[in-house]
Amino acid sequence: MESGAVTVNIPWQNLFLLAFGGGYRPYIVPAGKREDSTNSGSQYRAVADIKPASKTVNGLLGHPVFSTLTFLNVPDKGVNFQLLEPLVEVSLRKNIVKTVVAGLDYSIKELISCEDYAISIKSLLVDGDRYSKPTVDTKKIHDICLLKRNIEVVGDVFDVFGITNIVVEQVKFTEVAGFVNLQAFEMTCISDRAVELIMN
Repeated sequence: MESGAVTVNIPWQNLFLLAFGGGYRPYIVPAGKREDSTNSGSQYRAVADIKPASKTVNGLLGHPVFSTLTFLNVPDKGVNFQLLEPLVEVSLRKNIVKTVVAGLDYSIKELISCEDYAISIKSLLVDGDRYSKPTVDTKKIHDICLLKRNIEVVGDVFDVFGITNIVVEQVKFTEVAGFVNLQAFEMTCISDRAVELIMN
């Protein structure tokens, strides 16, 4: 370490607890399983085996980032906005018709369709100056939510479920007690798909 350098440890887990509550805990590989990380059939991986989301993306302190979410073409075409280490929750509800038949102790079920994915995005906006609010990024999130159209997104979680577009239904901004340079926000969204109308 260079002379005069200062080491800063940011307790991200505690910050998310302050901002959103809940019991967020980092995943810890169970004892005795680390040595199995090199086996092809093992469901566990050692921390050293987990690769960053991108070799070119670093966090505020220059460390690798393992999860990102990017809003594409916002507010205009060619302009992207990226979140680092967001918390994303995805849920899906099915539309099912249940018919009760006399004499049966169960209902007859008919699957009609699946609803849109319900998506929650929680993240912290951070200003490098501990005495300044992240006003610029907060305004960008606000402008994204004001768009009167769907938004193209890219992220590891969205790739898994085949989600390429979302529509923002609600956004909530919350201050983090004791921190000036942090802005917490939560977006409630639903998935969307491009539909082509053919006019005869």
